[in-house]
Amino acid sequence: MKRRFSLFLLCFLFALAGRALAEQVQLNISGEERFRPEMRNNQDFNSSTDDNKGFIGQRVRLNFDIKTESGVKAYISAQDARSWGDVATNESSANTSTSYGGTTICTQAQVTAGTPCTTTAGSTGAYATKGSDRQSLDLYQAWFMLENVGGAPVDFKIGRQEMVYGDQRLIGSFGWGDTGRAFDAYKVITHLDVVRIDLFLAKLKETNGSASSSTSDDDMYGLYTVWPVGEANSLDVYYLVWKTDTARNLNTYGARLAGKAAGFDYTAEGMSQSGKWSASVNQSAMALAVKGGYTFADVIGGLRIGAEYDMGSGDDKADATVHKTFAFPFGTNHGHYGYMDYASLSNMNDLSVKVNAKPGPVSAEIAYHMFQLNQERDGWYNAVENAATTVLGATSYAASAVTSKDVGSEIDLTVAYPYNKSVTITAGYSMFNPGQAAKDRGAGNDVSTWGYTMFVFTF
Repeated sequence: MKRRFSLFLLCFLFALAGRALAEQVQLNISGEERFRPEMRNNQDFNSSTDDNKGFIGQRVRLNFDIKTESGVKAYISAQDARSWGDVATNESSANTSTSYGGTTICTQAQVTAGTPCTTTAGSTGAYATKGSDRQSLDLYQAWFMLENVGGAPVDFKIGRQEMVYGDQRLIGSFGWGDTGRAFDAYKVITHLDVVRIDLFLAKLKETNGSASSSTSDDDMYGLYTVWPVGEANSLDVYYLVWKTDTARNLNTYGARLAGKAAGFDYTAEGMSQSGKWSASVNQSAMALAVKGGYTFADVIGGLRIGAEYDMGSGDDKADATVHKTFAFPFGTNHGHYGYMDYASLSNMNDLSVKVNAKPGPVSAEIAYHMFQLNQERDGWYNAVENAATTVLGATSYAASAVTSKDVGSEIDLTVAYPYNKSVTITAGYSMFNPGQAAKDRGAGNDVSTWGYTMFVFTF
């Protein structure tokens, strides 16, 4: 993979040089190096078992941003993302390890349901050699865009690209994750004074073969519009479709109103789902997110106090022909429903309070979340990007097995310090106190903790 990517990059630079001879080309090169040690303790909420986890995540990106005088933009982002120890650093097979390797594969069903992914254990005898080791270098983004096609206020963008809409509750780039999220997609963007309209199609899975057809693929497509309302407000209206080869075809309709006025900020978003969960099961679900806050501009460099309520419907299991759990696994959960990623916008109620301040160059945040299940007989679904524990992911419980909707509470503390213009250091610590719903699902009642320190260098 590294050799193929190097060849591609070399060809790209030659092509860019040739283009520069024909017309003026503006090229900006930027990059990022990020390192984040993390430690998670007691993920099953049972201190009698040893499930402490620690690792160091690393991400390196090199970006080429190109613009020609004829109105063509292009963007290439090379990325290497890994956890320390994932990639061999020694050719010798005599260097043994009991923890090297292992592969985790998440099927679409596991991602959707929040169930544990399938893990194949790594070698316990030796490091893999460099020649056989899996590679982590890849193209994160590679797209080009034609601006104002035919002189009209319409842009066309095609290629692997990040897609970010609204608060990223449904579609986001998941920048917290080391690998991030980019889509193979094309977009037609209409930008008028009164509205911006994005029409897009993203290919999630391509199935090739003599017996395959377009129905064997996974796709996401939709229409997303943004309507400015005054100087500091906007209304988003959208229609999204998620289709899989398992006859799943979900239609998500939504609207989001957000803005600021006189120190206050607010967001209100409602989402409704219909369509097919499977060939014989219909989808009928909804979600809601409401938040607001006030910033005291003259207090501690801008003290903000805010509150938020999030709800994603669950399934009461009253009708086997209807699936009522809200599901759309392409958002950025991290930061919305607790930094520990023990909750998602599926079968969840979350009431939270957040306080932000910036005393001097340092910015700090404290958040408190109270989680409940929307329906106690449905599963407890965590963030798609976070590996599920034995507590999370079960999809159905008998009425006699559950007694409470109380999932628990979480406290998040975060501090960020800009060391200089290029380096930022962020540290966080979180605690999750499980409720009765965790005990109903066979977990303990002990506190789970998580902490990290992240170093980011950008240029």
